[in-house]
Amino acid sequence: MSDETVELKLEARLGIDQADELLEAVRDTGDATLIIDASEVNLLGAPCLQVLLAASNSRENDPERFKIVNASTVFQENIDILGVDLSKFPTMEPHQ
Repeated sequence: MSDETVELKLEARLGIDQADELLEAVRDTGDATLIIDASEVNLLGAPCLQVLLAASNSRENDPERFKIVNASTVFQENIDILGVDLSKFPTMEPHQ
């Protein structure tokens, strides 16, 4: 397990065209603690949500190693619209 922390700021638009890039960025973090800044997100599509769920699940033994911070209202609404329970991201912090 790495003691490194990596911060990743999400793009405003996370549609199908951004899924491969997001997957690569998450993979590049290895097993570091991953902090996702979702403050600018104004569209979250299913493929990018799947990447984020997989990243969260890969760190499920230590949920504090995956955090979503500054989650925009749209980000949270899109998760709900896509039918995913927000409890899948227990460390998500809404945008202040």
